Amino acid sequence: MQSLPQSLLRAFPRRIFPAATGTLCALCAMFAGTLCAEENVPVPASESAAIVAEIARERGGNAFAVAPEDVAAWNAMLDAYFAGTLNVRVSQTVLPETPAVLARLIAADGKPAEMRIVIDKSVLDKTLEKTPSKFTGEFHHVGEANLRALLSEIADPVAVFDSADGDGDKVLLTELDDTETGEVCIVALKIARRRGTESVPAVASIHGRKPGSFFKWMKDGNLRYYHTKKFPRRLVSVGVRNPRASIPGENEVLTEKDFASPAPRPRKRKAKTREQRDLPGNENFELK
Repeated sequence: MQSLPQSLLRAFPRRIFPAATGTLCALCAMFAGTLCAEENVPVPASESAAIVAEIARERGGNAFAVAPEDVAAWNAMLDAYFAGTLNVRVSQTVLPETPAVLARLIAADGKPAEMRIVIDKSVLDKTLEKTPSKFTGEFHHVGEANLRALLSEIADPVAVFDSADGDGDKVLLTELDDTETGEVCIVALKIARRRGTESVPAVASIHGRKPGSFFKWMKDGNLRYYHTKKFPRRLVSVGVRNPRASIPGENEVLTEKDFASPAPRPRKRKAKTREQRDLPGNENFELK
């Protein structure tokens, strides 16, 4: 069975998935998710770019913008978490739609690109040094202020890498720092985590990493996107003297320039008709 066309996917209300509590919504999510996940067929660049263009139009021409209501919902969820009233049985919505950069990369990998991003309470616990990492046994020190700023970091990342696991997962480089070690914070994103009837991107971890990791990922060819101003600046902040020498050219990897809205064409000034030239105030025009 072929993947559901993006044009048909866009016919579904985008916010139907996070609100899928009724039977009809669940059936819609199952129908779309099953058809899309059947095959990981890469989406042509033209079509993935069209997805980004649509997202940009919906966000007032800014593909990196986060809607105020999404920020408010994220902060309300964190308020509930810190108050101890968060429902631990369900995954919490980080963003109701996949941001433009991630949407284009995920679509290019042949996976459903227009889904919400979620996070589990256990990840929040690990991020805020309440529980140690299962892999390293270390505690992460991201801090509440950094966590509240997470949405803009996901929507407008410093860089995006393919996971070294080779399963299509993504690693986002941010402008946040570990509050104890000062290491650069990354966001590990699992692209297809099953949550009920959904298969959605899920934040698996937020933690600091040493800069050597970024160079290895670039050397291995895992860099998929970078911001031409923020990425070099980030590398300088961790002691790299000549960051641009190690960054691939803009023609090899996507940059923020690939998501910029085209500048409006200047309107041509229409030539005046003979009648308009005869109007009062146009005495300087001589009719031939």
